Amino acid sequence: MDNQGRRNNQGHSQGHAQGKKLAQGQQLSQGQHKAAPAKSSAPAKPVQRKRRKKRAQLNTAGITFIVLGLGILLIVGVGLFSIIHLFTKDMNKATTESTYMPQVTATPTCTPTPAYDFFEGMHSNKAILIDAENGDVIQSLEADVQAYPASVTKMMTCLVALDYMTNLDMTYTMPQSIYDELASTYHYDLATAGFENGEMVTYRDILYGIMLRSGAECCLAAANICAGSEAAFVDLMNQKAEELGLTNTHFMNCTGYNDPSHFSTASDMAIILLEGLKNDDFRTFITTKTHTSAPTNYHADGLLMENTLGFAMNDIAENGFKILGGKTGYTSDAGQCLASFADIDGHEYVLVTFGAYVTEEQQSTTKLHVADAQLIFGRLAIYIDRTT
Repeated sequence: MDNQGRRNNQGHSQGHAQGKKLAQGQQLSQGQHKAAPAKSSAPAKPVQRKRRKKRAQLNTAGITFIVLGLGILLIVGVGLFSIIHLFTKDMNKATTESTYMPQVTATPTCTPTPAYDFFEGMHSNKAILIDAENGDVIQSLEADVQAYPASVTKMMTCLVALDYMTNLDMTYTMPQSIYDELASTYHYDLATAGFENGEMVTYRDILYGIMLRSGAECCLAAANICAGSEAAFVDLMNQKAEELGLTNTHFMNCTGYNDPSHFSTASDMAIILLEGLKNDDFRTFITTKTHTSAPTNYHADGLLMENTLGFAMNDIAENGFKILGGKTGYTSDAGQCLASFADIDGHEYVLVTFGAYVTEEQQSTTKLHVADAQLIFGRLAIYIDRTT
């Protein structure tokens, strides 16, 4: 058989086989109806999976966009907050550094702002102004800088003496040793109340002599009564200072005489005054303008004593304030010093000033420390009147 014949036979055989397969496929499609849906649904499944995948991709993109948006808003918000905080901090710092006065808490009658300067133009170089009823510092200027306190020291002398003089009606005979000590140690530089050697004086009048007349002989008498000597009494004064938490105060004597190791601060002296005002006897002494002692063997009619601050203590409020009392002090090294307190609209305020310098000749006529007190209390009264 030639090649062409073989090819014809093969084509015939292949056609016959294809016809047979086609016939079988037709039989299967007619007889097997249950399999047809499965075959017809098979193409739908990939389509359904593609749609679900597309929706999932859209949701993820949306969530990512929202998260990124929130993140950007958060970053912007934090940045703005930081800028505002830094700006506010710088403003507060600039305001605080522009004045001597610290921020104060509100008080019943006075809430000074840091921008108001009660001390402008005063003669003293150290000062502190305090609300006596709650202890808030209204304004201060170098109030914790150590300085000579001069006779303002005698507030502590009186305060310690009251701890030991339980009966103020008892008497003490002024000894010669006190006047010898005044002559040898102090060289008569300190003021005296006027009691004489051998004079019998009550404890009460000794304390009046300390607070009203700044009497050095009365200070030494109190030291002898309470501790046996000035040195022992000074130890009691330093113990009292420690009890009150006065870290910038140290005493070397009970009179306020200048000594390199005898120092205090305006702030510490304000604490001593505030502590003293809690004691009824101390308050009586420091607020008395004039006092006549009980009759003695030297002063049959008693010894008249006037407060060194008396001329500034008003019976009625003037210019909106009334200076109730205080303790003055002066040495050439310390300058004029004053611890005082005043009433303004029924509220008490304490003021301590150090370092108002005058010449020896001016000391008896020029009272710069008193002028400062009147100036500052007057300003405070005006401020309170305007803000209440």
